[in-house]
Amino acid sequence: MIVEINLVPDVKRQLLRAQAMRVKMISIAIIITIVSGGVLAVLSSWVFGVQAIAIGVNDNSVKSQYSKLVSSNPDLDKVLTIQNQLSTLSSLNSQKNVYSRVFSVLSSILPDDVQATEIKLDATESTLSIQGQSPDSYPALELFKKMVAGTKFYYDGVDKDNAVNLADNLTVSEVSYGEDSNNQKVLRFTLSFTYPVDLFAPATTNIHIFQSVDGNVTDSYLGVPKEVFTEKATDLQGGSNG
Repeated sequence: MIVEINLVPDVKRQLLRAQAMRVKMISIAIIITIVSGGVLAVLSSWVFGVQAIAIGVNDNSVKSQYSKLVSSNPDLDKVLTIQNQLSTLSSLNSQKNVYSRVFSVLSSILPDDVQATEIKLDATESTLSIQGQSPDSYPALELFKKMVAGTKFYYDGVDKDNAVNLADNLTVSEVSYGEDSNNQKVLRFTLSFTYPVDLFAPATTNIHIFQSVDGNVTDSYLGVPKEVFTEKATDLQGGSNG
């Protein structure tokens, strides 16, 4: 008869079991780490090796094809530049000023007996200079000045009651006599003024230009120099009537 006596207490057995489990977990962790390192190494070799080689091959292929295109199309760079400019053309077009309106302005301010010989528009200073001539001499010039000074315009967002003056800082210079192509004596001059930036702005739409010469548009008023007449002085209180 054999009798077995367990000399290892339960606590000791649990400790040994825990140690064995720890060794097993450490071993598993080491294996996982090694596998992860291997996977990382494979991925690194793909990213920095195979992929880099593939990119290099594609770059060489693109350069080779581009060289072929350039050799067969010598003006390719110019074509690409023009194409890029065309892609931004619509955007630039919507931002540029509408200077063609100057012809509408001229048709509104030029009297019948005044002809424009040259127009200069300075967008930086917002000034418009008109070189003109007239066989009707100074009366025509006075008429022209008053028509310009009395011209206003309005547009979408601004009603007629709040119309904007066309001209500020109106000046006349280079006045002299000359002969036109028909050997007729004419008065030559240059009329300049500052215009509002809204006049040619792309955002200004449905513009309307009209004459408003202080409510007086008679020929006798328009043709007489403004500085000739002034308001009549009023009598002082208590003054003599004799």
